[in-house]
Amino acid sequence: MTKAEYMQHLKEALQGYDRSFAEEILESYEEHFADGIKSGRTEEEICDELGKIENFMKDIEDMMGDKDIHTHEVDHFTAIEEAKECYSGINKIELALVSMNVKVRPSEDNELHVYLENGREKSKYLQESISGDSYYAREIVDKNHKKGSALKGLGFIFLMGISCEEDQTLVVEVPSRLNSLKIKTMSGDLKLQEVWSKALTLETMSGDIEQNKIYAEEAILKTASGDIQLKDGKGKDAVLQTTSGDISWREGNVEEAQITTISGDVDFMGSKANRLKIKTTSGEVELRNSEIVDLNAATTSGDIEGTFFAEKLSVQSISGDIDMTLDRRGRELIAKTKSVSGDCDVYGRIHYDGTPDPTRHIVGYFSTISGDIEIR
Repeated sequence: MTKAEYMQHLKEALQGYDRSFAEEILESYEEHFADGIKSGRTEEEICDELGKIENFMKDIEDMMGDKDIHTHEVDHFTAIEEAKECYSGINKIELALVSMNVKVRPSEDNELHVYLENGREKSKYLQESISGDSYYAREIVDKNHKKGSALKGLGFIFLMGISCEEDQTLVVEVPSRLNSLKIKTMSGDLKLQEVWSKALTLETMSGDIEQNKIYAEEAILKTASGDIQLKDGKGKDAVLQTTSGDISWREGNVEEAQITTISGDVDFMGSKANRLKIKTTSGEVELRNSEIVDLNAATTSGDIEGTFFAEKLSVQSISGDIDMTLDRRGRELIAKTKSVSGDCDVYGRIHYDGTPDPTRHIVGYFSTISGDIEIR
């Protein structure tokens, strides 16, 4: 697909939206095409980086309309009395917000508590509902506020009638075990501390996601321009995705994880994974002091580097450099690297206890077209 075809398709998809909002998106995409062409990428490559317009529009509709949240038959009520501020028997929580920041932490009595950090009356800003063991909340939007929008790189920030004069922080104190925790916001930051949830979904357009000591069997974390930071995160299956924000995962332990970004950097430090897949377009990938059974990392123009253990790894780059030191730990490793124009340096470190290990080696498959390869 050419630039002209892509932009025409995008322009048609944006019909019906506020004119200034559509113009800012089109302008941002024009700038991305210009930057990509200057760096030597073709129009077709840039179109692939930007992704399908249908997916982009679905993200907008999901965030603006919250189609998949609160579509349940529930008993609605607003202005919940203070006496009912403690919610018993809740194990499923869904929040649909616009600008509120959110702090999630464990409660002292193993019940659900929801309140504003500044002590303001919650019912002015939040519509709440309960059905069985499920709690739902939606931020109230001031419809009289002038609608506007702003774009930050490829990450879009919607200012859609902010519901309050200043930033509000919603504090959610949760039980020790949850079946599901789902939070979607446009510009708010999400901070979670010591939370256990079987299923965890966090989505924000421009806000940051920060987690510390979190366990989730299935976790989905998405942001457009915000950063994602995880420390001591554990689980079975995790998906981390951002457009221009950075992703950092430290001291984690996961069975399978997929990390995707376009221009943001990826750091995987001091963590363990059975299967780890990392894909970035122009962002850099760094792995330090980590243990990975099966690693698959790919980048277009970013570099991939680090010192780590990986029993089996496949690393690919088009123009970025590959610089890895593999900790053998007394095992036979299989390493595959592929580069078009980037340099490739692969080093095999001595046995983990500091002594040489001549009985073990690395089975390597290395290829490049115009870059250099150095193996030690």
